[in-house]
Amino acid sequence: MAQKFFEPLKKLPQKIQNLPWVQKLQDLTTGKHTEQPHCYNASTYGIIDDPVCLAYDQDLCLLAVAYAHGRVAVYGAPGLSFPVDFAASEIGFIQFLRNEGRLVVSTGSKLVVLELEAETGHWKQKCSVELPFSKEEVLTALAVGKGAVYVGSTSGTLRQVAVRNGFMTVGEDELTSLSTNVILNKIPDAQRQQLNLPSTIVSIEVDSAGDHLVIGYAGGTAVIAEPQPIPVSVETPAPTEEAEAVLPADTTKAEPAPEAVSSEPPAVAPTEAQPEHPTETEQPSEKSKEEPSASKEPEPAAEKTASEKEREEKTGTAEKRKDHLQAMRAEASKKFRTLSKTLRNTLMERSEEQKQPTESPVPVPPSPRVTHVLPYTQALCCASWHVTSLEPSQLLQVIVAYDDGAHLAWNIPVPEGTQEDPIICTNQENATIPYGPLPCAPIRKIMTRSSVNGGVITVIVGGLPRAEHSDKHTVSVIGGVDEHVCFQFSSPVRDFVILPPNSGKSVSPAAAATTETESAERQQSSAEEGTATEEAAAETTEPHVTQPATPTESGYLLVLTERELVAIDLTQPSWPVIPSPYLGCVSCSPVTASAHIALPEGLKKRLESCGGASAEDCPFKNWPIRGGALECTAEAANEEDGETAVPAHCSASLAHNASNDMLALGHANGDVSLWALGRGDFLRCLCHVHVFSVLEAGDACHTEHKALRDL
Repeated sequence: MAQKFFEPLKKLPQKIQNLPWVQKLQDLTTGKHTEQPHCYNASTYGIIDDPVCLAYDQDLCLLAVAYAHGRVAVYGAPGLSFPVDFAASEIGFIQFLRNEGRLVVSTGSKLVVLELEAETGHWKQKCSVELPFSKEEVLTALAVGKGAVYVGSTSGTLRQVAVRNGFMTVGEDELTSLSTNVILNKIPDAQRQQLNLPSTIVSIEVDSAGDHLVIGYAGGTAVIAEPQPIPVSVETPAPTEEAEAVLPADTTKAEPAPEAVSSEPPAVAPTEAQPEHPTETEQPSEKSKEEPSASKEPEPAAEKTASEKEREEKTGTAEKRKDHLQAMRAEASKKFRTLSKTLRNTLMERSEEQKQPTESPVPVPPSPRVTHVLPYTQALCCASWHVTSLEPSQLLQVIVAYDDGAHLAWNIPVPEGTQEDPIICTNQENATIPYGPLPCAPIRKIMTRSSVNGGVITVIVGGLPRAEHSDKHTVSVIGGVDEHVCFQFSSPVRDFVILPPNSGKSVSPAAAATTETESAERQQSSAEEGTATEEAAAETTEPHVTQPATPTESGYLLVLTERELVAIDLTQPSWPVIPSPYLGCVSCSPVTASAHIALPEGLKKRLESCGGASAEDCPFKNWPIRGGALECTAEAANEEDGETAVPAHCSASLAHNASNDMLALGHANGDVSLWALGRGDFLRCLCHVHVFSVLEAGDACHTEHKALRDL
C-alpha cells in the first residue's frame, strides 16, 4: 500500500525538470539551448552553404562556386579542390577569364581578379578596381567580352572595365559608358515611351566573336550593341642602359677630393656659413694695420697686454672654426660617397626591373554603339543569344524571357550600309508559353544550345503555372517533340551552366597508356614545329587579349541549388542524373550534431554493404568536371596480364581512402547519416539509420515487459 502511494512521487523530480520555466532557467545558467536542437560547429567540407552563382572554364575544365558570405571555391576532377586565399563581405557574380587561370569576382562596387599560382596551386588576388557607383547603385549583371568586362547596375548604365594579363582599368563614364539617356537621345520622341527606360540592367551576354552584346533591361527592352575597338596604347620608351650609366659617372665626377678639402679650404665657405663674423682673409690685413700704429705711437703696458689677449683669442677662435669646417667637409664627403653608392644600386635595380616585362595601363575602349532595340510590353527577366548551330552564320538571333512565363525569339536584321541611329525591331511572331495558357511564373533564366542528337535544347528556370506550382523549384529542359522534362528540386535554384559533351568522358587505365604514347609523339612533332615558329613569334609578340566563351553542344547540365549541385547527362536518351562527388545534399532535415570517426577497413565495408554503396565501382567516373592535375596512380584492373601501374582517373582511388575517415551527422528528425570522406571535398553517403523506428520498438518492448510484470 505504501509503495503504491509513493510511486507517483518518484517521478516528481523528473516532471519538475521537464517544466518549461525550469528548462529556461537551466539554459540561462549553463548556456545551452534545450528548446530546439542546434549545431554550433561550423564546417564547409563538401557541403553547400548559401551559394550565389557558379562559373565554368571550358578550356581548363574548372568549376567555381561563389557563396553569399564572401567565400569562393574552385573544383576540378573528383578529388581535387583548389584553396582560394580570398574573402569578402559579399559576392555578387563570378566569371572565368577563359584559358587564363584567372577569375573575376564582383564584391559590392569592386571587381577583383584572382589568379592561380602554378607552383602552390592557390588562387590569390592579383588586381582590384573600384567602380564609380553612387551610394544607392548596385551591380546587377556582369559579362566577359573581348578584352573588356561589361558591368550593369540598377541605374541602367553599362560600364566597361578593360582587362589584360590580369590587370584592369576603369574608364570614365562620359567616354566609355553607355547610359539610357544616350539610347533615348537616338530614338524619336514618339517611340520613347514604349521602351520603359531608364530601368535596371538584368542581363548582359556577349556573342562568341565578341562583336555584339545583348543587354536586357527590366522594363522590357533589349538592346543590341557593338563594342568599339580597343585603342592602341602608346608606350613611353624606357631609358636605355647607356643613359643610366651616365648618371653614376657624373655623380662620381662631382665628388671632391678629401685631400684638397683638408689642405686648402675655399674662402667662400666661412662667409656662407657665418656671414656676421669677419673672415680669415680680412684678419691679417687688420693686424698689419695695427702693427705700424703700435710702433709709431707707444702705448702703456696694460693696453699692450689687453691687445695681445684679444689677438690670441681671435687666432684661437679662427683655428677652431677652421677645424670645425674641415670636419664638416669630411662628413659631407662621406655622405656624398654613400649617396652616390645608393644611387648606383637603385639605378642598377631599376635597369633590371625595366628589362623584365612591365604592365602598362590598359586602355579602355569607347562606349559601345547601339544598333538594334527590341521593345516589348512585359517586364524582361533574361536575354541571351539564340544558338541553334555551331556553324558561323550572318543571322543573329536573340531569345528573351519575360515576366509572364513566355519567351520570344528575335531575328536581328543586318543594317544596310553605315547607319548611325539604332533600328527598332518589331516581332510578328507570338510569344511561346511552355506551361500556358494559364498565368505562369516568370522565367528567371533561359539558354539555348544545339543538341548532340540533333535539334535545339532550351533550358529555363521557372515558368510553371502560378496557381498550382508557384512554390516549386524547377528547371525545365525542352528538346524535340517528345523531349520535355521538368526537374524539381528541394531548394531554390541559384544558377546553371551547360557543359560540352566531351568534358565528362573518363579514360580507362589501358586507354590512358595508349593515349600517353600518342600524346608524347604529338608533343615531339609539335615541339619540332614550334621551334621553327618561336623565333618568328618572338619578333612579333602581341599582348594576349581576353576572349569570351564560345557556345558548345549541350552535353551536361550543371544546376546549382541552395543545398546541392546536380549534374544531368544530356547525351543519354533519358537524361539521367549523375552522382556528385562534392557539394551534395546532406539531408532535407537540418543537421544538429556531427562527429568525425576513423573506422577499421572491415567495419567500413560492412557499412557500405548495408547502405548499398560499393567501393569497387566508383559512381563518379562520369563526372563532367575533369580539370586540374592530381598526382595519383592506380593499378590496372587486370594484374594477371602484367600491366604496370599507370596514371588513371582520380575517382578510382577515392573509394579506397587509406585513413577510412567517416562523418556521422545527426538530424532534427532523429535520423543518423554516415558519410565517407576523401580528398578534394569528396563526400559520399554510406547509409542512413532511422533511429526513431528503433526507439519506438524499444519503447514497445518496455511497455509489454511492464504489463507482464504487473500481472
